[in-house]
Amino acid sequence: MANRFAEGHRVDRDRPHIFHRDYWTLRHLLDGARDFAARHADALRGKRVLDFGAGVSPYAALIAGAGAELLRADIDPQDATVLRIDPADGRVPLDDASVEAVLSTQVLEHVADVQGYLREAFRLLRPGGLLYLSTHGAFVLHRNPTDFRRWTIDGLAHELRQAGFEIDRIEPRIGIFAMSTHLRSITLGGATRRIPFTGWLRPIIYLLFNLRMGVEDRLTPASVMDAHPELLLATARKPAVATPRSATADATGAPTTPPAG
Repeated sequence: MANRFAEGHRVDRDRPHIFHRDYWTLRHLLDGARDFAARHADALRGKRVLDFGAGVSPYAALIAGAGAELLRADIDPQDATVLRIDPADGRVPLDDASVEAVLSTQVLEHVADVQGYLREAFRLLRPGGLLYLSTHGAFVLHRNPTDFRRWTIDGLAHELRQAGFEIDRIEPRIGIFAMSTHLRSITLGGATRRIPFTGWLRPIIYLLFNLRMGVEDRLTPASVMDAHPELLLATARKPAVATPRSATADATGAPTTPPAG
């Protein structure tokens, strides 16, 4: 499972720099994970947290800073300390209700069976446990090894409720104006890889476009931000007491209340 962006080289997601193509996106992801760890530090302290689709576990230091023990799981672990997700059924070799929180950062768009993945997270969480999830509302294709889908706020809320979660909040990040600037920077940066003697322009392009994205996001109204964001950051929880599925969705399976955001 993926926990990185494809640009031809890796960037430390816990230390993004402004000369990188995806700086503005990575900064929002880092800020979102930091905010989650800080907001729920009391609940996480002394407990176990699972990074579900861990990759390089870029936010491990944030979980450690909250006083929690981080477990990692991935489909093809390269480290003996990482739990192997069964590729056949998507299960993690942990007992039911065995972790306090599940992190899923930039994984969901790469998962073929979304409900299977979310229900496994639900199984692993203790009652009242937290899911922190980030994924794309819009972005370029980035296979690792596959890339299946993008979400609206309503679509992601529907998937979470179908899996049994109660939604605390879904936050849109990077509005349509900044997102279009990001796509243009990707296009121009890619052109410098094909045109001889232009590679030196790439960090300058990324710097200028990242600065522009910051300005555009600050000028984007909340209603426009909701309409077509590049990122969605969701916090949800397993109900402390089991509730019938009809209590979280109407007869069609659609969300009965709008997500917090």
